[in-house]
Amino acid sequence: MPLLEPDRRLGAWTTVRFIDAGGNGEVWEVQGPDGASAALKVLLDRRAESVAYRRFSREIETVQSLGQRPGILPVREAHLPRQPTRKDRAWYVMPLARPLTEALEGEPVAQAVSAIAELAQVLADLHAQGIAHRDIKPANLLWYEHSPVLGDFGLVHLPDAESLTEPGRVPGAFGYIADEVMQNPETAEGPPADVFALAKVLWKLLTPGALYPPQGSLRADGGPSTLERSLTVPRADALDRILESATAPLAARIDMLTLASQLRAWLALPAPAGLPDSLQAVVAAARRAMQPALTARDQAAGRRQAAEAAQQLLVRSADELFDVVRAVDPTGAQVGRMAVGALNQLIEQPAETGRPLFGAPFHYGIRISRPAGVGSEDVLVVAFCLQVAEDESAQGAVTGLLLAGDERTNDSEFRSLATRRAPLGIELEAAVEQTVAEAVGQLEPVMQAFIRRAGD
Repeated sequence: MPLLEPDRRLGAWTTVRFIDAGGNGEVWEVQGPDGASAALKVLLDRRAESVAYRRFSREIETVQSLGQRPGILPVREAHLPRQPTRKDRAWYVMPLARPLTEALEGEPVAQAVSAIAELAQVLADLHAQGIAHRDIKPANLLWYEHSPVLGDFGLVHLPDAESLTEPGRVPGAFGYIADEVMQNPETAEGPPADVFALAKVLWKLLTPGALYPPQGSLRADGGPSTLERSLTVPRADALDRILESATAPLAARIDMLTLASQLRAWLALPAPAGLPDSLQAVVAAARRAMQPALTARDQAAGRRQAAEAAQQLLVRSADELFDVVRAVDPTGAQVGRMAVGALNQLIEQPAETGRPLFGAPFHYGIRISRPAGVGSEDVLVVAFCLQVAEDESAQGAVTGLLLAGDERTNDSEFRSLATRRAPLGIELEAAVEQTVAEAVGQLEPVMQAFIRRAGD
């Protein structure tokens, strides 16, 4: 249910309609006293000392300090109460802008490249001041007064400012996060991560059928994910080379100023000797005819990449827990798919209407074994199962269990974890982390049962 409702007054502004919601708040269309429309972002968190509130304050202060700068969506008015309440929340007002993806839909490739080149120059100027955006993604790039602009500075990094990145939290959006940020979110530098993310945004703008950009560095090898394969414009291979250098490993990655310069240079490239208009028309028609199949292929590839990312996250998250369990028997502990054993049947999603709702299970667990007598063996098992739908529903499910005792009998200590279902991407990744956190909470009583059985 939205925080606000139509016809609510906030300062001089009156809410008109709900636009969107995110993890930290909502965006509403509002009307000012002069009748002009604008957008108002209201913060959900009411704790003035919270990280969310401090980020919100920093976002407002940063944008206001930059003034009416081209390429940045301005803040027209802001309200930051010292002690927010349910009826007096923090908010700010900005111009009503269109999503960049919507503004560029159906436009020539050069228009998208030009827009990203403009934003690259804006970001290069910010980087020169020690400011990094750190949340570059399509949803935060907008179209305002016939130009592309940056929005949502909620994760901004400022020189000499206190870091608000919480331990273990990775800033950014799935598909647009540089490898070094995934590995070291608290210490990774913001400007190179902005370069990586902006290059991924350009790839996504030029490949609208894909759910997400490919994981890791983009390649200029003529493969199925390259622009050379998907675009019919001249010099698409040169665009691939630019994107490859902008998403390269940190030591080889170009900076934002170079990215802006290279994109402008690409726009200025002379067209090669042209083909007959009739042939161009035939190629375009063939491309349109293939588009449904190509879109389905790209979406399937995106789902596979998102599923692999969720599996990798499960392994990383579970390994922190497994390191604790492994201390019981560092030499004999078994970790991986085989550690789950016959318990896999208890954590796989059941079939529905004659076919599996979810695809092949990804099992990951740890097993500690202790011989308990002839014909029996006590085990301590922590196991997880992640499954992803094989169709276009793009849904995933994650669950797990903990067991102490003889897995073949009914007198074991058994804890079943909740089954969490969520769309592929950041929501499924959140479900993975919640499931591992639930297992952490259940581990102590299961370990106590394992200890008691050792004394029997």
